[in-house]
Amino acid sequence: TGYTADFSFLPELLRQRPLSKLFKLIFDTGDASLLYIGFARPTISSIPLMTEFQCRYAFGVLAGELHLPDEKSMAAIAHRD
Repeated sequence: TGYTADFSFLPELLRQRPLSKLFKLIFDTGDASLLYIGFARPTISSIPLMTEFQCRYAFGVLAGELHLPDEKSMAAIAHRD
């Protein structure tokens, strides 16, 4: 579509982080309060379904029902994924 994500409202340090290095393609590993929903591009299924799964997981974390690993573990998992 030619769409380019523009995060100019974020501090420079956060703008430089690649979306591919997010924990579960949602959480910034350096600041887990920063979530990116809807930027994952699935190879199977659809973007709306992937976004739905991301929202459900993020809500579980924000509601305290799920817990994120520590920053180092999140970075390792993000790298592996």
